[in-house]
Amino acid sequence: MAQVNIPRSVPDQFYRYKMAVLQAKVEGKGNGIKTVIVNLPTIAKDLDRAPEYITKYFEIELNTQTNIEGEKYSVNGSHPAESLSKILDNFINKFILCSSCKNPETRMLIKGKAIDLKCAACGIRTPLDMKSKLSSYILKNPPKSASSSKDKTTHDEAPTQPSSKEMRKKKSKDEEEDGDVVWFTDTSEKSVEERKKSAMGGQTAAVLAMMSIEDEEVDELDPVEFLKAKLAKSEDLFLLELKNVKDKFALSRSYEVSKVATEALAGGSAATIVAAVKNRKALFEKIAKVKDGQYGILMGLEQVYAKDETLIKSILGLFKSLYDDDIVSEETFIKWAGKSKSKDLKKISKPFIEWLETAEEEEEDEEEEEDEQEEEGEEDEEDRMIDEADSTRKVALITGITGQDGSYLSELLLEKGYEVHGIIRRSSSFNTGRIEHLLDLKSTPNSSLHLHYGDLTDSTNLVAIIAKVNPTEIYNLGAQSHVKVSFECSEYTADVDGVGCLRILDAIRSCGLEKRVKFYQASTSELYGKVQEVPQSEKTPFYPRSPYAVSKQFAFWICKNYREAYNMYVCNGILFNHESPRRGPTFVTRKITRFVARIKLGHQETLYLGNINAKRDWGHARDYVEAMWLMLQQKVPEDFVIATGETYSVRDFTERAFKEIGINIKWRGEGINEEGYDSANPTKVYVKIDEKYFRPTEVDLLLGDPSKAKRELGWKPKTPIDELVREMVAKDIEYLQTGDKHN
Repeated sequence: MAQVNIPRSVPDQFYRYKMAVLQAKVEGKGNGIKTVIVNLPTIAKDLDRAPEYITKYFEIELNTQTNIEGEKYSVNGSHPAESLSKILDNFINKFILCSSCKNPETRMLIKGKAIDLKCAACGIRTPLDMKSKLSSYILKNPPKSASSSKDKTTHDEAPTQPSSKEMRKKKSKDEEEDGDVVWFTDTSEKSVEERKKSAMGGQTAAVLAMMSIEDEEVDELDPVEFLKAKLAKSEDLFLLELKNVKDKFALSRSYEVSKVATEALAGGSAATIVAAVKNRKALFEKIAKVKDGQYGILMGLEQVYAKDETLIKSILGLFKSLYDDDIVSEETFIKWAGKSKSKDLKKISKPFIEWLETAEEEEEDEEEEEDEQEEEGEEDEEDRMIDEADSTRKVALITGITGQDGSYLSELLLEKGYEVHGIIRRSSSFNTGRIEHLLDLKSTPNSSLHLHYGDLTDSTNLVAIIAKVNPTEIYNLGAQSHVKVSFECSEYTADVDGVGCLRILDAIRSCGLEKRVKFYQASTSELYGKVQEVPQSEKTPFYPRSPYAVSKQFAFWICKNYREAYNMYVCNGILFNHESPRRGPTFVTRKITRFVARIKLGHQETLYLGNINAKRDWGHARDYVEAMWLMLQQKVPEDFVIATGETYSVRDFTERAFKEIGINIKWRGEGINEEGYDSANPTKVYVKIDEKYFRPTEVDLLLGDPSKAKRELGWKPKTPIDELVREMVAKDIEYLQTGDKHN
């Protein structure tokens, strides 16, 4: 069984204190998944500590439950062996090693409510931190008494020493032992060298000295550690030993050579392998030339993922780099996908593999019809996926494409020649009413609008879509955008509106597109909430007053952070209220115009509203999506306030809407007893106040200052408030007359 030093940080391969390398095995599925530490009893014996102490430490550090079934010890959840090994390292540092000489030969002494580590080497007694949860656990579950069996070690005494040591007599109980007793191991370079020569014999040591490699640390049991040691010296030595590693370690399959080489380059870390693929292209090219080398590289990446699951965020970018740099061929990727045992990696790479298969078929077609395709100027699908795409490509991905803003933005981008992709959620009913006119394939057989099922709460799905579409611009308009509903569904609102934005940003980076994609985040005037100044500009402090606004504030700042941290092109559009006939019927402006349309057609109903004195800066959504597009056309990404610079109350909006059908609304009463009636017929009351429409915390006044947008984007609002209201009322009358269910 492979062993490591206690602690692992000691580099001396002849160090006498060893323990078994931690082995972990993941079992179960779903909520029942757990990680079994296969050889924990052996490790516990090597450390001379109760296995229950080590298990409890894992439970504390991982903040999860552990299970003990006989000699089987497990931790809930899936945890790579390397992660568990690092936690074990911390346990050794805190509860095993002597604070003075760093020797692991210590025993626990409990006196009252204190625990000391008594070192058998230097005699130092080190008090443990009694604030530690494990210390409290040890006090409640003290080490077992010494066993009478001479084959077992106890947990309250130091491990049994070699018989030669047992025969020595002490001059006193705790002091002055026989002079030739060595209680610690000297780890100085000189001592390490002497032990090497003693272990290898003079002749072997002399040969190594002649080769000038006598200071190398060689792990004769693990090819990965062996190659890591060589790589630490030089790439040339690494490549030299790569030729011999198959025979040296009796590797049964040829691809295992490049597999262990890839693992060595990774060092068990996702971040390290990402950097290696980026910075050591020439080295990977040479590894790939080994027999079955390309396949071995992919199997090595799969093994790295088994140790560090964060690799899944970068795997598509790695695959793309290896493919684009001609290190791994499409045939090898397809072969790996058919044989891989990692369900997670196969799932996330599925779009990439499908694209490779499609590209392979297209290349075969091109060989047969090359002249014809050149004449027709057909665009190869590959142009949409590779990094060296034409700079004139215009491919937009829109979340929230079925909403008001998404539909207007789609129209604008299609008019400008974009290929538009939208993410929609799966629903049992049709939810594409606002973009159905764009999906009419009969009138547009070569439609540039494509829809993908997805969700802002599904990271893997977002990575897959972005990798497949390879967009040049992303507009994140998807959200739970109803302010009052956000108080009732606060957690969901935060997950979608706040963390959803972060998921997209991370997906962009995982696909290696952070330098090529421009990202627009739909922010909101609700950030200003309890306004600190009037009007509100890009420099006005935020004071959000709803879960919706707080979630949007997180998204705003994470965008700003990623822009500065990773030099990404990311913009926040702080859009004030913007309405249209496509506005959702639960929003107050649309609620008003729909009711007015019913009055016009002879219905007798009463309109119930909440705070009619709340003032908003209202514009037309069609004008505002143009501002979104303009933000992504600038050389430098910045944040902009988009507004009209005029404010009107809900009361004003209601009066204007009724005027469109010839009714002049007047008001009487106060507070919740206030009502709006027809001035020509005072007995006819059309508007009443209902407390259920009041927000828990109200935003009374929002008025935006669009000066920066006008100055730097050349943007200005085109639709005045009266024209907006007129269009909304007219459309709602049309919808009711035609029986349009989508509106």
